[in-house]
Amino acid sequence: MKNTKLSFWRFGELSVFLFALLFFSSCQSFQADESTMRLHDIWGLQQLNGKQIDSRTQGAILELYVAKQSFLLSANQKSFQGKFRAGKSQISFSKITPALSTTSSAQETELIDALKKAKRWEFEKRHLILYGKEKVLARFVKMD
Repeated sequence: MKNTKLSFWRFGELSVFLFALLFFSSCQSFQADESTMRLHDIWGLQQLNGKQIDSRTQGAILELYVAKQSFLLSANQKSFQGKFRAGKSQISFSKITPALSTTSSAQETELIDALKKAKRWEFEKRHLILYGKEKVLARFVKMD
């Protein structure tokens, strides 16, 4: 009888350990580190789905707040806000909503769709590049 309780107790410990291991390993890819903190900045849109963007007429600004895991997007005098999670090279955007309920232009919709599809990121000099599964979705330049 003692062996049964002991083995059941060990099985319980093992299942708790496995659950914790699984939970924390799924969160690990999105832990902020030194490279992720470099995302915390103001970024100007330069390229969207392979098309160059004229910053004077079509510009968009993306402000990333790593500690809060939130962002602001200003495009064509409209503002959007949302959440994002980033790890060493992974990124995901969610809960993207307009600050005011207005209709969005085609470019704004295209940019929001690109953010929703983003899977990974990388730096190239002063540029932030967002990738989908295989291709470049958006390229931003550091503003300051």
